[in-house]
Amino acid sequence: MQICIASIDEAYSLVPTLDKVWTDFAKRFGENRAKTFLAGRALLQKILHDFYQIEKLPFMRTLDNGKPIFEEARFPFFNISHSARTICIAVGSKNLGVDIEFI
Repeated sequence: MQICIASIDEAYSLVPTLDKVWTDFAKRFGENRAKTFLAGRALLQKILHDFYQIEKLPFMRTLDNGKPIFEEARFPFFNISHSARTICIAVGSKNLGVDIEFI
């Protein structure tokens, strides 16, 4: 399992590496939510590239409980959490969860 913690600003600096589909999707959100959403997707893409040699972020779908998952089962499990100005992502071979809280 890999766990990565970064500031949202650090993760957001990776957004130019994302496909345009993600930035287009984020246009439906307000500014802060869009930034957090894109930062999470960009950091997840970097983790997938660095540890799994997956070049581009795979397509996702959302479960009934709101958790995003990859559409294809061949990709690893992941979970994203953010609080204040920090984002945390866990990626692994089994279903997992991560949660961070600003206190």
